Amino acid sequence: TQSRSSAASDVYKRQVSTSVMQPVFSVPKQYFPQFSEHIWARAVHTAQAAQVFARKTHSCDSFTAHLLGLMSCIGEILTFRVTVDHYTRQAQLQPNAIAFAQILEQLSQRASKEIISNWDLGEQFTTAEKDIFQRRKLTAMSPLGKALYFASLCGKLAVLTKNDIITETQALEMLRGEGLGETVRTAMWEAVNKEPDEN
Repeated sequence: TQSRSSAASDVYKRQVSTSVMQPVFSVPKQYFPQFSEHIWARAVHTAQAAQVFARKTHSCDSFTAHLLGLMSCIGEILTFRVTVDHYTRQAQLQPNAIAFAQILEQLSQRASKEIISNWDLGEQFTTAEKDIFQRRKLTAMSPLGKALYFASLCGKLAVLTKNDIITETQALEMLRGEGLGETVRTAMWEAVNKEPDEN
């Protein structure tokens, strides 16, 4: 049927985009070796959640939402790479976790914004990027912007839960507190807690 063909095509495109993006998230492991793994996990969770949000709300294209979810963490990886290169060239400097965190907080969003803008991915991506980086109210966000907003939160909470920093109950309560409906919230949370080949 047409719906099955569309679903199969969606799965294929998602697998291709994930395979293409994953090497981008690989960074040298001499400093904070688990960083890239955690960021990649968050990017995948965000992409999974964004795709489910799009499907459940029928508000935007699910593949576009998935791709934007994958790209949402790319600024952190780029900023981390540049910072690691700086420490590598300055042998007298010792890496500091607090300094890394501050640099990422200050520069990552700007880096993501520049990448999305320079890649010329289209008006939908640009609008969604502005929704997030300009911290627009949910009521003023585009459908794709809303997908990324909720999916990003879901991805972060999934990583925190899997590392036993917060409980699943706390994570779901935070999602509910953001106004995410039960049906969509449950589906998104189930998606981020599945193995990649189950989605």
